[in-house]
Amino acid sequence: MKEKLFHIYITDPKPVVWNNCFYRLPDESDREALKRCYPDLLTCRAARYAALADVTLPYDVARDEQSTGETFLKEIQTRLTYKDPWFSP
Repeated sequence: MKEKLFHIYITDPKPVVWNNCFYRLPDESDREALKRCYPDLLTCRAARYAALADVTLPYDVARDEQSTGETFLKEIQTRLTYKDPWFSP
């Protein structure tokens, strides 16, 4: 999945805060450095997002194009560590 995300980033670059995850090695091109550092950026971000999140969904669940809103909410509820009485899909 990281290779696919890198391809998307290279094809249509957006501004990125690298937070010390990017550095170029001697004799390394910009693209080579990006390709080497991008997986580290994703790993760093995933850890930071997980620390802030109440629930984390796997990529295949979060990006399932066949999923309905109800299915998506049920996936979230099954991963919550507490059950909210106001949340009942």
